[in-house]
Amino acid sequence: MGREIEEMDLKWDLFRSTVFVLLQILYWSDL
Repeated sequence: MGREIEEMDLKWDLFRSTVFVLLQILYWSDL
């Protein structure tokens, strides 16, 4: 069970990083 939660956290971190990068790209392309 502990391993599953860790894996989920890693996927969530990756997802957040991807969203952050996409937001940065959208923000800079608007400028």
